[in-house]
Amino acid sequence: RLPVEAPRGQAWTIDIDYRITNPISGLHFFGPSKSAPQQPSMVWSHGEPISNRYWFPSLDHPNERQSSEMIATVPAGFECLSNGALLSRRKLDDGRVRFHWKQDKSHVSYLVTLVVGKFTVTREEWRGRPVLYYVSPERAADTARTFGRTREMLDFFSERFGIEYPWEKYAQVVVEQFTAGGMENTSATTLYRGVMHDERAMLDSTPDRLIAHELGHQWWGDLVTCRNWSHLWLNEGFATYCEVLWYEHKLGRDEADYLLYSKSRAGRSGGALTRPIVDRRYPAPRSMFDSRAYPKAGWVLHMLRHRVGDDAFFRALKRYGTVYAYQVAETGDLRRTFERLLGHSLERFFFDWTERSAHPVLTVSSRYDADSKQVRVEVTQDQDGEPFAFPLTVTFAVPGRTEPVRLDLTVTEKRQVAFVPVASRPTLVRVDPEHTLLAEVKEKKSRGWWVAQLKNAPRVPERLRAVAHFATSRSEADRKLLFETLAGDAFYGVRVAAAG
Repeated sequence: RLPVEAPRGQAWTIDIDYRITNPISGLHFFGPSKSAPQQPSMVWSHGEPISNRYWFPSLDHPNERQSSEMIATVPAGFECLSNGALLSRRKLDDGRVRFHWKQDKSHVSYLVTLVVGKFTVTREEWRGRPVLYYVSPERAADTARTFGRTREMLDFFSERFGIEYPWEKYAQVVVEQFTAGGMENTSATTLYRGVMHDERAMLDSTPDRLIAHELGHQWWGDLVTCRNWSHLWLNEGFATYCEVLWYEHKLGRDEADYLLYSKSRAGRSGGALTRPIVDRRYPAPRSMFDSRAYPKAGWVLHMLRHRVGDDAFFRALKRYGTVYAYQVAETGDLRRTFERLLGHSLERFFFDWTERSAHPVLTVSSRYDADSKQVRVEVTQDQDGEPFAFPLTVTFAVPGRTEPVRLDLTVTEKRQVAFVPVASRPTLVRVDPEHTLLAEVKEKKSRGWWVAQLKNAPRVPERLRAVAHFATSRSEADRKLLFETLAGDAFYGVRVAAAG
């Protein structure tokens, strides 16, 4: 309580003197013990969603931004990392070392970080700013292999979003027994030990997805933060889509498609089946961190991108990130930013994909009629409840034509039928050929068209759907097709599915 009554508009400075020795959450301590004598001595914080309140007094809610400052005194030989710029590192008379970090630009409470431990620190530079990697000494040899693409990512995301990386430095620290894969603390990401890759591990996987996800948060989540946890997808969905953007840039379309295919399956599971992405009745903040906020939300951005086109999508993201920089935002702010740029409403899109649960369950039936030289296409939405509204493309490869015949449907009803004139029987029928719809798609079409899809469809998700179609068959001919796919498909993910 204030000591005297204060008129509205008067500024106050409040100092809080406090002490804590055993926080119940937020700040975690590790050290050697009888059962784990090799356990390194280390301290790390993890504030998201509302745990930093347990080790320093704060308005621990995502709609409250502030600068922060950290002065930490640690034993000699220990490194200390926090947000912002390192103002000083001073050795005290008693041998301890005092670190002084300051984050001048505003951020929210859960992004405040403190990590103390014995690390090997590798220093690089990007556009005049420090780029730092803190790893345990025994894994120092894997630093370049694990983090060596970070500066390229900083270039790529800065240029893709049209907003240069906004913070004084970028540090990544690998800690002991971290409770998440990573945490996007402002300018200083904390990562779990699994991010470190030796030469053997790089044959099977890459740390880039996690690194790109947490780096993407430095824009989407840190620079612009969700106003409250019901809008968490503005943080996590964006960071999830940053993984796809990086794969698309660095590894190519097939890898990006394969990642999207996996995220499509995850985004159609768990909480996404029963709760909307924007759920204002969440029982606790932690309950928002599920398949809705990550893979489904990433897919919403992918669909929005293809709905409006690349140019408009990235121009709108630049405007959104610029207008709401160092502020908080909610879903309506993103929607209005796109609508002002495009000049038309996206209300139905945002309603269907962020305010409703579940997803379209489609049956697409295709049948060629030789007499009329038409393909009859019937689309039904089989999910419970009202229909979704979305564009759906079906293409037909017709002999003698260099370009496919294209059917662009605007699906708004539970059942729609279209007739497509063609010169002769198509050799390949492709449903959602660009892989731009989050839906469960069942196709009814001739075996020949399925075989053509398995062998000749240019996109990885189409061939994966064909593998899934033949996987349930007990026919020897169909089994032979899967053996041929295992032996001959150009993309390893399709071969993996066929092997399964």
